[in-house]
Amino acid sequence: IVYNYPEVENMKWTERQTMAIEERNTNLLVSAAAGSGKTAVLVERVKRLILEEQIGIDAILVLTFTNAAASEMKEKILKSINDELSASEGDHEKQRFLRQQLLQIPRANISTFHAFALEIVHRYYHIIDIAPALSICEKKKKKILKDEAMQELLEDRFEHGGEEFRTFLDDYCSSRDNETLK
Repeated sequence: IVYNYPEVENMKWTERQTMAIEERNTNLLVSAAAGSGKTAVLVERVKRLILEEQIGIDAILVLTFTNAAASEMKEKILKSINDELSASEGDHEKQRFLRQQLLQIPRANISTFHAFALEIVHRYYHIIDIAPALSICEKKKKKILKDEAMQELLEDRFEHGGEEFRTFLDDYCSSRDNETLK
């Protein structure tokens, strides 16, 4: 099957990629190695849902593991909609639909798993009994918290650890410091 949108003309999809792009009326999980085209396949799937089947972006949920992949998907979908809007001159109904999609892209449910889960918590905190101030831990803060937890654990083990802990130290620790152990 040849991809037929102008930006990636003549791109060929594998049989499994084509299946992931064209499968309908079911939830879909795309799992493959890094660099295998997962993002491109998901973008193509969403583009076809919007451009060919007139399904609104607000009815689609796309979850990925990285902010970069989510951002890339939004950008490519936005470009596809803009390209289609330019090409649909004279079709006022289609143009109206596409303009609505453009307005909804910033709020589209195309995000990381953790960002989507956080959105659910913020929206339904009163039902699930979780504090609405919950947030995603930033990398620097995460490192500090991990280091503090490790320090507390080691202090406790050095104070209360038995023979097993001493054996563990002998096996994994250098005589100069505990960095290898951490």
